Amino acid sequence: MLEVILLFIVIVLALVLYHERAKVRLIQQEFEMQKRALEEQLRREIAAREELLRRELAVKEEQLRKEAELKLAEWIKEKEREIREDAIRRSVAVLLGRVGEQMAPLLMSRELNFDPRDCRYIGTPVDYVVFKGLSDRGEVEEILFVEVKTGKSSSLSERERAVRKAVENKRVRWVTYNLRDAVEKIGTFLERDIKSVVEGQMQERLRESAQSPAEKVPEPAIFSIENS
Repeated sequence: MLEVILLFIVIVLALVLYHERAKVRLIQQEFEMQKRALEEQLRREIAAREELLRRELAVKEEQLRKEAELKLAEWIKEKEREIREDAIRRSVAVLLGRVGEQMAPLLMSRELNFDPRDCRYIGTPVDYVVFKGLSDRGEVEEILFVEVKTGKSSSLSERERAVRKAVENKRVRWVTYNLRDAVEKIGTFLERDIKSVVEGQMQERLRESAQSPAEKVPEPAIFSIENS
């Protein structure tokens, strides 16, 4: 009898244990299903959030691009205006400089006390050489080397300073150079070259005529006159 009771208790415990294991498996399955559902929901929410952020980012990028293009267009317009104004100012400055250089003899003749006709424009390394007194009296009282400046600065270039130094140190002299001998030599060389070319052409023609066959001279025609 005791054995039967023990066997019944063992069977009951086995059934209870089996039932509990089944409940645990069901709980695990429900947990896994809920877990997968939560994961899927979380993935969907993340994907939706990413899509929303992507759209917001695209809209923001488009706004920033339009703002950048607008600012770039405004900057280009402003720079173009500044460049045009600077170009106009430079052109006006160059034009005024040229006008000033052309009017310099009239403007500086009063201060330096010479006739404007005494000025000779050479351009470089200095602008003018003035032969003071040459136009009125035919005598040169003084020779002036004049460099005209139209800008705010009157600083000289290296070449201009070299000319000024030479004048200040009185390293100036008069030279008369006759080109007659040189011109005659050039003429002699040219005449010799012309003769050699002509002689060469004549010899070439003679060689060509010697190599070509002689032209046949047509025989005179013989006419017979018959008495009628």
